[in-house]
Amino acid sequence: MPSRRPHEKRRNGCHQCKTRRVKCDLQLPTCTNCARRSETCIRNDNPIPTQIPPSNHPLQAATTPWTHPLPLLDLELMHHFTTVVYSTLTDATSVQKVWQNKVPKEALPHNHLMHAILALSALHLQSLPSSGAHPLATYRKAAIHHYGMALSQLQPLVVQIDPLNCGAVLVSSALLSVFAAANTLLKEEGKEESCITEGFQSCHRLGRGVAAIVLYTRAQLSRVKYQSLINTDGVPHRTKLQFVVHVEAWDDITLPTGFKSAMDNLRAQICTLYANNDANRGIYLSAIHVLQETVKAEIQNPLHVTLSLAFLSMVDGAYMYLLAIRDPMALVILAYYAAILHRRRRLWWLGSIGVEVLGEIKQSLKGEFEDLILWPEGLIGRDVSVEGVDMRDYFSYAVT
Repeated sequence: MPSRRPHEKRRNGCHQCKTRRVKCDLQLPTCTNCARRSETCIRNDNPIPTQIPPSNHPLQAATTPWTHPLPLLDLELMHHFTTVVYSTLTDATSVQKVWQNKVPKEALPHNHLMHAILALSALHLQSLPSSGAHPLATYRKAAIHHYGMALSQLQPLVVQIDPLNCGAVLVSSALLSVFAAANTLLKEEGKEESCITEGFQSCHRLGRGVAAIVLYTRAQLSRVKYQSLINTDGVPHRTKLQFVVHVEAWDDITLPTGFKSAMDNLRAQICTLYANNDANRGIYLSAIHVLQETVKAEIQNPLHVTLSLAFLSMVDGAYMYLLAIRDPMALVILAYYAAILHRRRRLWWLGSIGVEVLGEIKQSLKGEFEDLILWPEGLIGRDVSVEGVDMRDYFSYAVT
């Protein structure tokens, strides 16, 4: 007779199987016997329900569908700013780090600054065909949207400056100035507005806003987070240049011979032609002085590329009005500024703007004052490489 199989004692069986003295197969959450009898399977006096109830654990909430899609385009724009665009705002390594790290972080509590960053980044992607994940029209639309949002949120703050927002307002204004300059080269198809009346006027308004902010918040700016970007101590008050850039004073800089000769000649012509028009003569001579200060500032601070926009932030509003109505002498003076911009043509946000501005000026003048624009026309026409060329040597060009 076959031996009887030894019984395997199980101490972990469910309460129901123990009561009925049957073997429990220990299946979870319900053993086979309890499942067949539709009974609740109880072990160690703790019921194991056949269905898991809803949980209030935070991880449970994560399974709820997210109704707001991730702003992938904005994430792309911020990534592009912190990996590419930041380095185009200055050639100074220490200042580049501020643009790359501190400025985006400061944008988190300041929406206008966030929009300014995203606007400029989108505009840069628009200028680089086939470089992004979206069609160029998408970047264009995003650039205009964020620019408009930044402006609308920034304008009320300009008259409500305090120690907490002055730095962010200042940097936003600077970014939007660069945007306005770049946007003159990237107009939408079919638009006829001149870059002189549209882009430069926007740069002027934003630049003057920067000047006012620095002027009235000098004490606060010395304590904010952008000290690598801002240094107002070395800026002569008489120049009115207050820009978002750490600049060295240029009082001791002498003008290059070629540029000085061209300015002296232009000044003499203005004094002769407008001898009986004190108002306009004063406006023109003041603008020439600002041109000279801009060149001296650039020579002293060659790494700070945004100084190319200094003229538009320093020049008087009366001159910009004459420019808007196509005053011939105001256009002549602007031709010299076009030569200054041409020096920085490697920058994506300036590019060929010097050439285009000079072309518009010549078209507007229609042969008038041709002899007065020979210097900027000759300098721009040379189209020599500026890489490695000393700033002083560039402006030493003389008409032959």
